[in-house]
Amino acid sequence: MLALYILFLLAFWIIVSIAAAIVLARKLPSRRWRVGGGIALAAVLITLPFDDQIVGGFQFRKLCEENSIIKVDRDKAKGRTVYVADRPLKEVDGTWVRVVEKQWTFLDVNTRETILSYRTFEARPRFIRVPLWFDSYCEPGGQLDQKKLLDEMGMTLVDRRSLGTSESESAIAFRTHICPTKFQRSSHFQPYSKRWVWPSSSTCKPTL
Repeated sequence: MLALYILFLLAFWIIVSIAAAIVLARKLPSRRWRVGGGIALAAVLITLPFDDQIVGGFQFRKLCEENSIIKVDRDKAKGRTVYVADRPLKEVDGTWVRVVEKQWTFLDVNTRETILSYRTFEARPRFIRVPLWFDSYCEPGGQLDQKKLLDEMGMTLVDRRSLGTSESESAIAFRTHICPTKFQRSSHFQPYSKRWVWPSSSTCKPTL
């Protein structure tokens, strides 16, 4: 049903664009200009509603490539029990399609220390409310198996609500968390493309 709806909208827009191009081309002074101008104008009008998707698709893929990282200290992660801290969705500026970023931050249940974090992105239509023509969701490695990742790290995930932890405490721990900025490649993450981890020598501790 959705496919028929999209085809109907596409056909309708093509007809309207051609008709508008013919009407406008008739105002040109010579026949040669009318034919060439009409074809060019029709092409511009037909693709106009989808320009944001063409440009936005390139922007979205680049954004995903630049943020396809996981921040984690493998040595400190093993044996930790963690929960996912609540983080508000953030809209990315400067893109032709609407892009929403979600920060996934896994905090230690006892120390509120950030043990692992990464970001995911989702693209949504901005002006023309039609389905996007490109893959509109990305996460590190293309498709992240969160359970498998945590199992590899030796971590146990629990529901934050079962801990009775207020988000204000988690937010303070997140804001005051001090970590090194230098990354190194880890062979541990070979199954996941473009992954990075914190150096094992890190003394990353929260300052509560």
